[in-house]
Amino acid sequence: MNATAIVGVLTAIIAASVALIGYVINQMTARRERRAKAYAEALRTIRQYQEIPYRVVRRLDSSAETRTRLDDQHGEIMSSIGFHLGWLRLESPDTAAAYEALWERCRTFGGVYRKWAWRQPLVSTDAQMAVTLPFQFDIKPELDICVQAMRADTHFFGWRARRAVRQRATALAERRAAEPPPDFTTLETWSLPT
Repeated sequence: MNATAIVGVLTAIIAASVALIGYVINQMTARRERRAKAYAEALRTIRQYQEIPYRVVRRLDSSAETRTRLDDQHGEIMSSIGFHLGWLRLESPDTAAAYEALWERCRTFGGVYRKWAWRQPLVSTDAQMAVTLPFQFDIKPELDICVQAMRADTHFFGWRARRAVRQRATALAERRAAEPPPDFTTLETWSLPT
């Protein structure tokens, strides 16, 4: 084999290697972008769930159509939560655990607030629409851990960050287990101004 043939073979190998590396990097980048969008959608669904009590309190009537519409919205959100939980369990167990902890904490507040909202009188004035409602979702620590888990999943070398997120999630779960249940007594004294 002469020098020209060896140079030709080496050039072909280098070109193929560069093309392969470029392809792999493009695929990793595309996967990262897809995951980031899916994670953002999962967090958006949590936010939509938090909005349900506001929509119920601000309903304009108590017709069957309004109740059905609000129930349909609730059902779509619950279905979306289930989808995101299932997808995350397949994609990333650590992120799924963080999202599930966020969801469970959010649901603790959302269920109570939604029941309270259905017992409120109908909104009858524009001023009532602008009132700040007493819904305080204490989910910031769970949300922070979930976002960190999602970030770790979208980084090329996120294995160290995932380990740190698992440790923080475990510590938060232990702290939450030792806390008393959330206090909803402010709901008992709050009423919509007339």
